[in-house]
Amino acid sequence: MNRRSFIKIGLAASGTLLATNGLPLFALAETDIFPVKGLEGLLTDPEFNSGTFYRGNDACVEVAPDIFAANIREMKKDIGQKVKLCIVMKSDAYAHGVENLMAEALRAEPAYIGMTGNKDIRKAIRYMDKSETRTRILRIAPATFYEAAEAALKNWPIEELIGSLSQAKALSRIATWVSEKRGEKQVIPVHVNINTGMGRMGFQRVEDIRKAISLPSLKLRGIMTHYANAYDPDLKHREELTRKQLDIFDDVVAKLKPPKNVIIHTANSGATLCFPWSRRNMVRIGGALYGDIPKEMNPDSRYQRVMTAFKSKVVWVMNKIPPNTPVGYESVYHTPPDLESTLATVKVGYNNGLPSWAYKKGTQVLIRGQKFPVVGKTSMNMVVVDVTKQQSKDKISFEDEALFFGRQGNQEISIEDIEQTTSIPGCELTLMIGNTNPRIVVRK
Repeated sequence: MNRRSFIKIGLAASGTLLATNGLPLFALAETDIFPVKGLEGLLTDPEFNSGTFYRGNDACVEVAPDIFAANIREMKKDIGQKVKLCIVMKSDAYAHGVENLMAEALRAEPAYIGMTGNKDIRKAIRYMDKSETRTRILRIAPATFYEAAEAALKNWPIEELIGSLSQAKALSRIATWVSEKRGEKQVIPVHVNINTGMGRMGFQRVEDIRKAISLPSLKLRGIMTHYANAYDPDLKHREELTRKQLDIFDDVVAKLKPPKNVIIHTANSGATLCFPWSRRNMVRIGGALYGDIPKEMNPDSRYQRVMTAFKSKVVWVMNKIPPNTPVGYESVYHTPPDLESTLATVKVGYNNGLPSWAYKKGTQVLIRGQKFPVVGKTSMNMVVVDVTKQQSKDKISFEDEALFFGRQGNQEISIEDIEQTTSIPGCELTLMIGNTNPRIVVRK
C-alpha cells in the first residue's frame, strides 16, 4: 500500500468517526453525538467532580449486589439452619469490590466474613463502623507479622488462621506485647488449619497443634482444612480424594478432642454443593456466591453471576478497508483477500484484562445487539473488531456501547464464552477484569 492510499484510508476512517450525515469536524458541536448543552451538567455533577465519573469511553464492569444477596439466600437454603455460613470476600470480594457487596453480606447475618489481606479488611471495618454493625472476620490465609499486629493493635474483630507452630508463637508474642502496652489482657482467637492434602500450609503433627493452642494469649475458636480436589472434573476422583482428606482431618480432630463450642469447618463452594457429608458445622463459601461455579454444580442456574457486564465504547470506525490489509501488532491478521472491510476500534486492551491472543479462537463483542469478532492482537488499550457484517440500516458508530460479556437486547455473551475463546478460567478472568476496571453498581 503506498503512502497516498494509506492517507486516503485514514481520511475515510476519520470521516466516519468524526462526522454525522456528512458534517465535518467543526460541525460536531451541533450534532447529537456531542450535545454541548448536556455537557454543562458536568460542572455540577458530583460524580464528575469526585473522580468517580464512568460515563466516558473507558472500560468498566457492572456489579449487581441484589444478585449477590439472592445467591446468599440460595446457599442458606442449601446448607440449612444447623450449618453456619462464612461469606468469603477475599481479593476485594473476588474483584467485585468489598464496598459494593458488604451491605448484602452483613444483612445475611453470617457467622463470619472470610478475608485474607488487611487492605480488604480495612474496607470491611470502615463499612461496619459507618453502618454501626459488627460481624466477625475470619482471616483464611496466614497473616504477615505486621498484618496481625495491625489487627491486634486496632482491636479489629478478627480471628486469625494458624498453620504452624512458628506462626502461632509469632501471634502469641504480638498479643503479649499489645497486652503490655494497653495494660489489659489481649487474646487473639485462632483457627487451626490442618494440612490434609492441599500442601500450601497447615499443621502436619498433632503435638505441634497442642503446643500452639496452649501458647499464652491465644484462644482456639475453630479447626479447619481445605479440599484440593473439590472441583475435579472427574466426579469419582473428586469424591475419592475429598473423602480421603476428610478422613485425615476427622482423625486429627478426634485426637485433639476440642471443646464443643469450637467450630469445625472444611467445605468450600464445590464440596458444599456436591458433598453434603463434608460440611461439618460451618462452610466457607466464595465462588458460588458470585456465580462462579461449574455448570454441573449449578444445573438450574440458581447461582447467578454478580459481575453482569464488561463493556466499553467504540472510539473509531474505519470504512472501506482494502482487502488483505494488516491489522494490529506483528500483522498476525489481515482483512479478507476478496472484499473491503469495515473495522471498529474499541477502547479495551490487555491492560483491562482482555488478553493479546483473544482473536485466536473467535472472541466476540456485542455492539448494537449484534456479535462481531475481535481481529488482530489486542493492544494495551485498544482492540479492533470486524463489523463488516453490520446491518445496513443500523450501522456501528462512534460512542456505541461494546460488550465483551453481558446482554444487549436478546443477545448475550457470557463469561463462559470468553473462558472458552481465551482459555482463561472464569474466576481468573473476573479477577483480572474486575481489578483493573472501574466498577459500576447496578440493580437487576
